[in-house]
Amino acid sequence: MRKTAALAAALLFAFAGCTYVETKERLARTEAEIVQAKAELENAEDEQVSLERDRQRAAEQQQAARSEVERLEQDLAALDAELGQAESDLEQAHRKNKISRSRYDELRREFDQLRFEEDAARLSSAPDAEKRKKLAELQKRKAGLIEAIRTLGSS
Repeated sequence: MRKTAALAAALLFAFAGCTYVETKERLARTEAEIVQAKAELENAEDEQVSLERDRQRAAEQQQAARSEVERLEQDLAALDAELGQAESDLEQAHRKNKISRSRYDELRREFDQLRFEEDAARLSSAPDAEKRKKLAELQKRKAGLIEAIRTLGSS
């Protein structure tokens, strides 16, 4: 009986030791998995913050582009109004015979070319910087045309 009790105690001790070692190994693996999961969570949160920052930056750039387009459209509308007045002045000078037919035809061609280029700039898919440059060029040419027409009107 003593032998049986000793054998039972030895087996119980062996199983208990085995269970303890296994439990300790499982605990270590679980702790490592928790550390890894926390690191992955932190990386995901950092990525989320980065994506949100990128989304905000894109929204700001989009708003700036919209504002620039609105400014360009306003400038084009002002150019259109001034060209309308210049066209009216040119027609009036022509009706009152203050301008020769050849000079009228020349100014009319310039005027029509400006209108065409204005429409092209309005419909262009070019970057805003190129549109702004083209608009400045059109405004400069428009100013020259208006000055030529005003000179005719005052003579």
